[in-house]
Amino acid sequence: AEHLMLFYGREKIELSDDLLNGFWETANNELRGHALGFIGRSLNSKDHTIDQGVLKRMKTLWESRIIVAKSAENKFDYEEEMSAFGWWFASGRFSDKWSSDQYLEALDIGKKTKSDYFVSKRLVKLVRTLPTETIKILNKLVLVDQSGWIIFGNREEINTIFSIALRAPENSARKEAKSLINRLVARGYTEFRNLISNIDNSLIPDNKKD
Repeated sequence: AEHLMLFYGREKIELSDDLLNGFWETANNELRGHALGFIGRSLNSKDHTIDQGVLKRMKTLWESRIIVAKSAENKFDYEEEMSAFGWWFASGRFSDKWSSDQYLEALDIGKKTKSDYFVSKRLVKLVRTLPTETIKILNKLVLVDQSGWIIFGNREEINTIFSIALRAPENSARKEAKSLINRLVARGYTEFRNLISNIDNSLIPDNKKD
């Protein structure tokens, strides 16, 4: 699987080649997910630059796979593949808007994450330019995390994301952030309640505060 991804990236094979088509058709969910995850982890390596032509090919590959996943009758068969996009998103190699839109769609199918630490770091950077999309991504990540490990392991980043989104100029971002905070508080994460209180208090003129 890894060799096939390398061959594709180096233009040794194309999407239409029987070899690659045969892989996607016969490989199971886990192996297909490993293939896309391998690309994502490679993209996260900062040891080398990646040619724009290679990135364009990877975008084409991903878009072809998400089309297949979205049209599948049993979307669970594509959970590993779609979950792997977390690595792609976290890499920061693609445009913010494209990667955010693709990740939001991928998260409808691939709800697992092994890249939450790297994703949360990426969201901290993204929230300043795309606050609404950032909160929507965070929402999909944390609300399916029944164990709470994502929140536990990335509490500092999540606090930063909320703090910035609550002060964003976009009303949609502020509303999304407050809504998600309220849902998390209802689940027992009461420490996030103060974020809203602090924002509300900051809007009151000093001479009106107790």
